[in-house]
Amino acid sequence: MGKKLLLSYFGDIIETGKTCLQGFCERDCNIRVFCVSGTGRQVVARKNAIFVPVECYSKRMKISFDERELCGALLCGQIEVNNKPTLMRKTLSGKKTMLVIVDMVKGFCEKGALSSARCRAVAPEIKRIAEILPDADRVFVRDCHTEQSAEFAYFPAHCVGEESQIIGELLSLGGTEVKKNSTNAFVQLLGARSNLLDYDNILITGVCTDICVMQLALSLRAYISEFNGKGNVVVFTDAVDTYDSPVHNADLYNMTAIKLMEQSGVLVFRRLV
Repeated sequence: MGKKLLLSYFGDIIETGKTCLQGFCERDCNIRVFCVSGTGRQVVARKNAIFVPVECYSKRMKISFDERELCGALLCGQIEVNNKPTLMRKTLSGKKTMLVIVDMVKGFCEKGALSSARCRAVAPEIKRIAEILPDADRVFVRDCHTEQSAEFAYFPAHCVGEESQIIGELLSLGGTEVKKNSTNAFVQLLGARSNLLDYDNILITGVCTDICVMQLALSLRAYISEFNGKGNVVVFTDAVDTYDSPVHNADLYNMTAIKLMEQSGVLVFRRLV
C-alpha cells in the first residue's frame, strides 16, 4: 500500500496522488478506515472498496470542498427537517390506517453491537402516536437473525435471540409482529397484510431512518404507485432516528434519508397531533 493510489469511495473520487498509509477494520464490521497522508483526514471505505493506481488514469482528478459551506448546507438541511408541518389526527378519522413500528427491539435500543441511545429515545413518541390512534392496524417489524445470517457479512452480529425482542415500553401496546432477516421488511409485511392497497394511510415509525425505515417506505410507495393505488405512506421525523458512530453521522444520514423519501413521494411530517 506504499504506492500512490486513487481512492474510490462509492464511486466518488475522494483523494488522488496520495499515499495510503494504513487501513484497519473497526470492530468486526467490514469497514476500513484509511489514513491518507498529507491530509490529516480519515477517509472511510467499505472493505471491498476499489483502489486503482493513479497511473491508470490519463489525468488526476480531485474533489475539493469548503468545510464551512458543507457545514452550512448540513445546518440548513437539519433546520428544514426539524420544521416539517404537523399532521392533525382528525385528517385520519374514518380512514383505514396502519401504524408500522420498525425495529424498536433491544438490539437497536438497549444492548448489542448496533444499539444506540438515539434509537431508544424515539420510543415515547411512537407510544404516544399509537395511543392516540387506537383504531389503527398496529404492526411491529422485528429484526430477527440467526448466527448464520447473511447480513453479518457487512453488519456486526445483531438482533440474535433476546436482542430481537421488542422493548418493554412498546410491547404492551400489542399488535401483529412481523420478523425480518434483512434490512427491508416489505416482503414480510406484504405476506402479513396482502391487502396493502386497501389502506388509506401507512404510517412508518422506528429505526433506523436511513436503512430499514427508508427501504420499507420506498418499497411501499413504489408498490402502491405500481398498481395506481391512492394510499399514502407517511413518516414522522420525531418518531424515527438512526445511530451515531465515528463513521456514521446520525444527523447527516437521518436528514439525507428523509429528503430521499420525501422526493420519492413519501409524505413527511414532524409529528401527529
